[in-house]
Formats: sequence, C-alpha cells, structure tokens
Amino acid sequence: MWLQLKLKRQLRKARRCLNIRPNLIIANYLAALPSDFSRPISQQPMLAADLELTGLNPKHHQIVSAGFVVMDNLTVAAGKALQRLVKIDGGVGDSATIHHLTDADLASALPLTQVLEQLLEALTGRVLVCHHAPLDTAFLQQAFQQCFGMHIPLLVIDTQTIEKRIQERAAPMVPLHRLRLHHCRANYGLPVASGHQALTDAIACAELLMAQQAHQTRVSTLGDVVQLA
Repeated sequence: MWLQLKLKRQLRKARRCLNIRPNLIIANYLAALPSDFSRPISQQPMLAADLELTGLNPKHHQIVSAGFVVMDNLTVAAGKALQRLVKIDGGVGDSATIHHLTDADLASALPLTQVLEQLLEALTGRVLVCHHAPLDTAFLQQAFQQCFGMHIPLLVIDTQTIEKRIQERAAPMVPLHRLRLHHCRANYGLPVASGHQALTDAIACAELLMAQQAHQTRVSTLGDVVQLA
C-alpha cells in the first residue's frame, strides 16, 4: 500500500533527524504510530484537534491556540480534553475578530514548543482528526520545523473530506460553503457549536465523525479514511 510505503520513508527521515536532535517525546510518538490500516476506525484510538490562527498562511501567520480531545471506541472522552493558548511573536492583529483572543489573553500563554510537545504526547498511539485537515497540518508541520527542525509524520482523518465524498454521491461539485463544519454538522441534526474556539471546534469535529460513521452502511477502516501529512 502506497500510504504505508510513504509512511516508512517519512519515519526513516524523522529518525535520522532525531539522531542529530534527540527528543524523547517525538521518539515515543514515532514508535507508536498506528500501522494496521485494516483496523475499523471504531477500534482506533484518535485525537480530535483544532487550531486557532492569526491568518491562513503557515509561513507568515501563527498558531494562537490549540484544542484537542481524546476519542476512544468512536466516543468523545470529554474528561480528556485540553486547550492551550500559544505565545506568539507580535500581536494578534485583526485575527482577534475571528478567534476573539486578545494580546492580553496571550500574555501568559505557553511557548509553542511546549504546546507541540503536549499535543504529541496526547497523540501518541492515536490518529489525528481534523476538519479541513490540510490547513491544520500545514501549520503543525511549519511549527515542527521551527521548533524541532524536522517534519513529523501525521496520520490524519479529515471530516471535511469524508463529508465531501458523502455529498458527492448525490451531486458532484459540492459548494465549499456546504463543507464548513457547522453546515456538515447540520446535515446530521447536530446542534450549533460556537465556532472559532479551538477546544469547542475539536469536540464538534469529533462529534461530526461519530455522526458520519453512524450513517455509513459499512464500517470504515483506517485505510479508507486516513491521510498522511
């Protein structure tokens, strides 16, 4: 399977980087990456996550907060949820109108490296779940390069991609606005969740995945839905 081959190549490269800059948290994460892509996702430990940002360009903008929640047996473990504010260079600027975080809120925020290590610890042995994953994973990979000097393989399930496939069975060329998180949740009768708050959006994403799988005619395996970032 091409995904497994690509993952092995990324793992070899990441481990070579660790020989130069050892990091036990990253080493443990890499050693525990799931490898059985035939496993039903209902049996796959996962971590739903969301980032709030100062903009949409990972080379020029920054992560201001990260929220993540554990999923076991395709159920949200609300007692295992975490949100962290992230210290940034400069101010939040106009992005405050989106995520509602101010420079004062970030005055006591954690360094980016510390937040990334907490995320990787929580993600160890799990698969990442995001809505519109390319945006989140692009910022994470930029942050990994900045803090650790390396690309860290991420196995991720994108609820937006899943919803796009589902909707395209009825009609091709789904408009982008119909794939936003709140629109996707509405398709399953899920309540409106306040957007642009990292932990709230992470939980909303987890609930969407649960609803999507509940409406499937067959159980999805990890190989059906996982991507490598």
